[in-house]
Amino acid sequence: MGLIANNDLFEILKGKDIYLDNDFLCRLLKDSQFSEEFLKISIKSFLKIDPLIEFEFYRDLYEPKSLQTRKNFLSSNAFNLIADTSEFFLKIKENALLLSKIYKLQNENGASLTDFFLAARIMVSYKNSLLITGNKKHFPSCVFNIEGVINTEHPQNGSINSFSVLSFNKEQFDTFFEKLDQITNKKTNNSVKIPFRINLDNFH
Repeated sequence: MGLIANNDLFEILKGKDIYLDNDFLCRLLKDSQFSEEFLKISIKSFLKIDPLIEFEFYRDLYEPKSLQTRKNFLSSNAFNLIADTSEFFLKIKENALLLSKIYKLQNENGASLTDFFLAARIMVSYKNSLLITGNKKHFPSCVFNIEGVINTEHPQNGSINSFSVLSFNKEQFDTFFEKLDQITNKKTNNSVKIPFRINLDNFH
């Protein structure tokens, strides 16, 4: 069995930049039917691979055949590998650090370095970006909305795997940013302020 969506996934993804996490990317690689059906649904979208996700996708592979299989997969015209300028990377890093503070404030633990940077990338282009991940808990509801759910049956063992389609919630983020700002100022007697976030509406 291939892809099962709980809503009109084509319309949700249409015209969007879709960032894929490593779990979802590996599933596409291993399940040809699922991959074929997903690529048909996302034909009007732009599938993007963050540099850290690309690293994870290749990490620990040393057997030449396996490595070449993955390289061939990512070289498909379906995927867009991102090459950041140093300026853009520094902006993402700044927002990743800010997100880490908000997650801590909300007792949201478990996000990895890659998760923070992927979330920060979506944050700076939130109006046209979505994320597909198999680890929803690493992208908490304090700043992310669920736009859809993709289910698929594992071709070998019959288990059902779920992947979430997420969007960045700017309004929720602003709420927690202000809360963080108030707490920080209170504890430091206004002598130190948290850094200003990137202007999400005007960022290019």
